[in-house]
Amino acid sequence: MSKSEFVRLAGETEERKLAGSLPAQLDTARLSKYVADSVTLREGGSIPDCVTCGVCCDIYSMVPMGLDDSERLGIYVEITDDSETDLVVDRLIPRDWDRGVCVFLSGEVGRHVGCTVYEKRPGVCRNFEAGSDRCRELRRMYGLEPQLSKEEVELFADALAAPRPRGVISNAVCQVVSVSNTIDTAAGNEGDAPVLESVIAVKIFAAVDGDIENWTELHTYNPDQELWLQSGFIGMTVEEARRLIAARCEQGVSN
Repeated sequence: MSKSEFVRLAGETEERKLAGSLPAQLDTARLSKYVADSVTLREGGSIPDCVTCGVCCDIYSMVPMGLDDSERLGIYVEITDDSETDLVVDRLIPRDWDRGVCVFLSGEVGRHVGCTVYEKRPGVCRNFEAGSDRCRELRRMYGLEPQLSKEEVELFADALAAPRPRGVISNAVCQVVSVSNTIDTAAGNEGDAPVLESVIAVKIFAAVDGDIENWTELHTYNPDQELWLQSGFIGMTVEEARRLIAARCEQGVSN
């Protein structure tokens, strides 16, 4: 599926979800998905029970899968860029567009749910911690936790206002930078017309800590020879990403 088509479907679904939920009190994009980074945890607050929730599996429509995740599960949506090359740039968890939820989620959100692939669930799901700031804000939007007071909103908003540099890749893009045509005279039988082949060059760019004004080039590759997924680099440092690229290119595999 093309990226623009998936974004359209995902946008329509998330808009419908948001229309039926309470407004966010805090900017969810600034909220950490890790409990250790919490700034909104109330004293004595308990960790929510995931099997009576499922909100994170419901509200997010564009959930990436790493190459290992997708190959282990064998079920995914392959996303191509919007150029004529149909370059594969990501694999995402499939959605049940009628229900608007992850296809692996069973049950009813907010009452009783389960993950049908829990033991094999993708890394992005494993890294979303119950009780984190982002988890609790989503639960407030669905009415599963009490709303914050005005004083709490102001206090937490101030705490979140200053960026907390982590030095990790927050965005990555695989971008076609050139398409050249070559003639393969060795193809076919003697006397056959030469075969015209297209050679595509793709660069991977990364943005660190949400800084989308400054992109770092990680790698240049031929998609006929290598497969890289944009989401596979998120959460790594630039140095870790480059080490991964070097190691897997040496082994002849990608992310």
